[in-house]
Amino acid sequence: MDPLIRSGLDAYETADADFVEQAFRDVLRRPPDDEARERALGKLADGTLSRATFLHELAAAPEAARVRELDDAIALGLAARARASRSCGSRLRRGPTSG
Repeated sequence: MDPLIRSGLDAYETADADFVEQAFRDVLRRPPDDEARERALGKLADGTLSRATFLHELAAAPEAARVRELDDAIALGLAARARASRSCGSRLRRGPTSG
């Protein structure tokens, strides 16, 4: 079977409720509110919303943009901390500079 088709079919092996819950946690870093959960589950059940479109809608939401900005800031801060830590470690290994 074509890997893309297999992947698409595999995506539907998870129950809709579990999929919606995990998508909210992965994309928005929070559980879905009751209204959003019920809306998504209803549309997924009646076939008017695909899982791919649901994920797209979550990722395109203004709330997702705020999460992305926060994640970017955290990643930048962690990288700066790691660089500083490596820099301090290499200076300690070399010893003090004369000057």
